[in-house]
Amino acid sequence: MNKFQATTHCKCRIIFLCLILGSNPLWASNEGAYKRFDASKRFTDNTHLHWRLVSDASDECQKESRRRGLGGFPYQVDACSFWNKSAFLGGHSCTIITDKMTNADTVSHELRHCFSGNYHR
Repeated sequence: MNKFQATTHCKCRIIFLCLILGSNPLWASNEGAYKRFDASKRFTDNTHLHWRLVSDASDECQKESRRRGLGGFPYQVDACSFWNKSAFLGGHSCTIITDKMTNADTVSHELRHCFSGNYHR
């Protein structure tokens, strides 16, 4: 292997690791479907939900984030949720956006955001 091939090979490994580690915020933050959390740390126990099914959740999430003045996401997302802490029929409101074909982990992750806000911090 010459010097050029070794440098290219090393760069490819670095890019691959960045893509793998940075592509899944759940994995990067050590959260998962069975990781226990304190459910009492939520800002509401009464939330009006709206679940939007779309063809391209990443694109729709970016658009919705910008529409709300939040600036978009700095990475590609599989789904998203937007919550309002203001009273709505005695509770709060939350919109979940997913692809039409999704999975239970994605939906439950976004649902937790609806009750706990940005719990990744």
